[in-house]
Amino acid sequence: MILPQCELAEARGILDNICRQFSGLAFSGAHAEFQVTLSAGVARLNDFADADAALNAADAALYQRKQQGRNGVTVHGEGQLT
Repeated sequence: MILPQCELAEARGILDNICRQFSGLAFSGAHAEFQVTLSAGVARLNDFADADAALNAADAALYQRKQQGRNGVTVHGEGQLT
């Protein structure tokens, strides 16, 4: 997702809200209802030489999020989870 003219704190807030809302949805499966969660990694495009480097940084933040707990947002370089 690209959020033009959006600072990191605002992007984190937007994605945290999406994660909360998404985890509250119930889906109907063949045999039961189920819920899923959303994990996100964020990187600020202007902090990198090119879009590929920013995408790699966001991907690394996503994997950090998944390793340390799902259903939330990790911002590249911050080292703290929300």
